[in-house]
Amino acid sequence: MHYFGLNGELIETLGSLTLPATPISKAGRTSDLTLVLETASGTFTSDANLLGFTESPANQETNWSSLVTATDADLKTWKTTFSGNGIPLDRVILDLHSGRFFGTTGKWIYDLTVIGVLILSATGFVLFLRTRKRSR
Repeated sequence: MHYFGLNGELIETLGSLTLPATPISKAGRTSDLTLVLETASGTFTSDANLLGFTESPANQETNWSSLVTATDADLKTWKTTFSGNGIPLDRVILDLHSGRFFGTTGKWIYDLTVIGVLILSATGFVLFLRTRKRSR
């Protein structure tokens, strides 16, 4: 669940472990902008940091959100909010260089490649020293 502010800015993304119960049937706000969720298990109010939920009092006034179809401008804004303005080139190069670009397998391949380069360098240095001794 993504929690947006009044101006459409992303405030928090809440995973299923953070939520009091799922599925959520309705979401809303109180007058002091506290998040309220309605689920099959009851109605819950968040704390100020969106870290915990307690059962809502029966007389709590809530402004429930309504479903609307997102416009293309809204979708573009949300995509930019979630992913930023793209990935900088230096980050891609860093991920390629470290092997993170290919996940855990990539890190192992890069580690094995580095070990191979070190072995080739060491044996090349030994061969260089031996040929240098013979030429004297």
